[in-house]
Amino acid sequence: QALADYKERLTSLHQLPVTELVRLADVSPTEKLPTVVVRRMAHDKVTATISNKTQEVSLCAANVEGLTFLVWRHLEHYLLYSSQTQGHMTPIQEAYSKHVTYGQEAGYSSSGLKPGFSSVDVDKLKKDVLAVLNETYFDKLTDNLATIEAAFSSKAAAQGFMQAVMRRTKRLSTLHTQ
Repeated sequence: QALADYKERLTSLHQLPVTELVRLADVSPTEKLPTVVVRRMAHDKVTATISNKTQEVSLCAANVEGLTFLVWRHLEHYLLYSSQTQGHMTPIQEAYSKHVTYGQEAGYSSSGLKPGFSSVDVDKLKKDVLAVLNETYFDKLTDNLATIEAAFSSKAAAQGFMQAVMRRTKRLSTLHTQ
């Protein structure tokens, strides 16, 4: 929002009163400078601010994208592949277990399902996921999705990446936490 405000100010710089230009240029009101100079200083200051804000948005977008990816991968790991409560396995866990077992029988080395995660820990994780990854969380991410994808518009690989990660995270949080 602030970035859009600064861009709006830049386009309407020629219409602003001198007092506003002085404030934007960060010049003392007691200094007597020609309006053209103050306008140019304000233009330079607003342009620099826009550049900084654009960089900030780009860095924040990269952080959101990376952290959303990490949440998805960790949820996938802990909810699908780490819980070993026999009889309570999801179809994905059963298929993964059969695949790992087949690999071990054939003589391949495989890491298999990781022991050490008690059902209490997994149940607590599921409750926490239900409390945190709710509709509000996904609505806020969706609201900022356009900004995130605009920051990566030059990178073809990033198109739709956030949408896919959000869909997968939402699917995990709704299907595997009940």
